[in-house]
Amino acid sequence: MKFLKFILAFIVNLFMIGCYYNQSPFKDTDFSKAEIKTEVVEIDSGFGAVIWVDGKRYINLYTIPHVDGYKHFPDQKKAQQAADMVVAKMRKNIIPPSLSKEEVKEMGLYEGN
Repeated sequence: MKFLKFILAFIVNLFMIGCYYNQSPFKDTDFSKAEIKTEVVEIDSGFGAVIWVDGKRYINLYTIPHVDGYKHFPDQKKAQQAADMVVAKMRKNIIPPSLSKEEVKEMGLYEGN
């Protein structure tokens, strides 16, 4: 009986994931040909970036990835650099276009090990 419940829960989860994915406005987008724009924005005590695809907001890059807490980029240049790295991944159709810990370290923004 437990096995049957597990299988049923698994099937329901797969269905829900499929429905969510099918609702994404970008699921069939070829990012290598899309119109992608970046915008640096001032947030609280720092900066962030917004990435637009074909005129629609796609990514809010408001905090530095892999850094504890909610730390914003210290200046416009670093926010733009991070946005440019994300866009470069998108152009190669690397989805999700996440920044790795190593990339954040190379930018001089990672404070951990």
